[in-house]
Amino acid sequence: MKQEDGMRAREKHSPLTPLLLCLLIASCSPDPAPPPATVDACDVTAFVPLAEPGGKTEVMVPMGDCVRMATDIHLPDGEGPFPTILIRLPYGKEKGMDGFPLMKVAAFVFTGAGYAVVIQDTRGRFASEGEWDPFLHEQRDGLDTVRWVEAQPWFDGNLGMFGGSYFAFTELAVAHQRPACLRAMVPLIISGSIYSWLYQSGLPRADIAVNWALRSVLPDPQAPMPEPLFKKAALNWPLMEGDDVTMGDLAWFNAWLEHPFEDGYYQRYLPADAIRRIQVPMLMLSGWFDIFLTGQLADFQAAREEETAPGNHRIIIGPWTHNMGVGEDHDYPFSKPGSLVSYIPHLLDWFDLWLKGETPARTWGPVRIYDPGTGEWTDRSGLWAPEGRSEIFFLHGDQGVSSCRPEGGLLRTPVAGPAKIHYTYDPMDPVIRYGGPLLSMESGCLLEEDGCGRPDILTFQSSPLPRDLPLDGEMYLEIPVSSSAPDTAFVARLALVKPDGKAYFLRQGVTTLSHRNGNTVQAGYEPGEVVDLRIEMPPVLWTLREGERLRLEVSSSSFPSFVQHPNVDRDWFREASPRPAEQTLHLLPDRPARLVFRVDAQRSAGR
Repeated sequence: MKQEDGMRAREKHSPLTPLLLCLLIASCSPDPAPPPATVDACDVTAFVPLAEPGGKTEVMVPMGDCVRMATDIHLPDGEGPFPTILIRLPYGKEKGMDGFPLMKVAAFVFTGAGYAVVIQDTRGRFASEGEWDPFLHEQRDGLDTVRWVEAQPWFDGNLGMFGGSYFAFTELAVAHQRPACLRAMVPLIISGSIYSWLYQSGLPRADIAVNWALRSVLPDPQAPMPEPLFKKAALNWPLMEGDDVTMGDLAWFNAWLEHPFEDGYYQRYLPADAIRRIQVPMLMLSGWFDIFLTGQLADFQAAREEETAPGNHRIIIGPWTHNMGVGEDHDYPFSKPGSLVSYIPHLLDWFDLWLKGETPARTWGPVRIYDPGTGEWTDRSGLWAPEGRSEIFFLHGDQGVSSCRPEGGLLRTPVAGPAKIHYTYDPMDPVIRYGGPLLSMESGCLLEEDGCGRPDILTFQSSPLPRDLPLDGEMYLEIPVSSSAPDTAFVARLALVKPDGKAYFLRQGVTTLSHRNGNTVQAGYEPGEVVDLRIEMPPVLWTLREGERLRLEVSSSSFPSFVQHPNVDRDWFREASPRPAEQTLHLLPDRPARLVFRVDAQRSAGR
């Protein structure tokens, strides 16, 4: 993969099977499009439109403030009332995602299984009234919609919610308020922390906080954002004016950039304890290369700590990006990777169990998880092996590692004597890297070129592994560093090198000096001070095989994963004149720089 100075946008199918679309086209004639019903009252329970079994009815459902949401009611054939599945999304109840009629397919699948389906454009999107302000209205509008469903004669009192990404967020926004009729949820590829959507250790995630945010106000928010427009916004100094020079002033975009810490601002979208408040069973789905993996795994763990019965919350984790296994970009040759399509029967089982009281046809979980190293799916009682231990690789090298003359080493013993490795980080010349967890760009387990051509990338590589190494959980890099700047960033990027020399993206993490003690309070820093950083990388289950190697790169930028740090300690995103910084990695015997993995203790002991 080449480091190209530009955004590589995806033209992908949405994560539901084309086979289902073929079935839909073969089985259904085009739906009539009657004019939307209207209502003057603001009592959502008083609006009871006529809905015909076996078809679709379009209505405008009033919220409590009289703003109306464009809503489709799909009823199955036969006599009601029916258990019902609610989907609320900002991507178009008609259009679906990326030009694929996802919602028509979802309606076809669920009505075919005997469910009524309600699909709604969220506020300010497509045919719905009101103004688009991402995340802000979903708690109130979602609960109003549930109250409206409860009043409908075709509803039997059993409600489920379904969706992925933003329209999984709309599920969480409702569920933590505990409506009595909600029985089950299927939130796919989602994190309940909006801060983690937008930031990683204080750096905006350019693919989400800029690309997704600004493309959402385009006439067609599903169309890829034109590359020049994205770069004009994301590389603008100051970033605070990235919206002004492209889409016009957006108050919510500016507000996000004014809150680079978890200071309570983001709780207006979802309370911090929302996941723990959810009492209905959840079936989650995630991927090792999904943009929300870390947050979703934390949500799953928190939900399980509060569950009323073992197995009420379940999760499926595959070798997937945000596209859930459909039309992925991976270069890595995964064996039997599966996809969301593979698990549609499990989703239907889930709703049948909790909304109809039927015994599931399949027994699994509560965790179904994929190991890319072995190519095998396994069922577990928890996310990680119950017995783990740390496997440590120490960083060795000298100034030559900044250009691979030679590259540094990842060894099993600490350094014997101190060494310093310097490089210059220039925010105006960021490292360009694709792959990994990116949204609407080339993502996943891609081939990686080495960084030897850039003196601002430090490279360390292990010897071939003498035996299999079963990674099972967290991984992080601990490094002593100093900088000439009052604040700056450090990035760790990890690749898996096969015996044939091909290297594949494995993991990436970042932190800033100001966020080294967490995301809630700014940590002070004096230029030149040597401090210890811990750069967290997303956890993983992956058996590294005998003969494979690990390659670690340390730098200070990785675009478009993160916006470049301007090397100032205040008003980061109002800074119009970023400046270079002299960075130093310290290799010290008493404070070793080290790469740490959690491994399965039992499997590694039996190797």
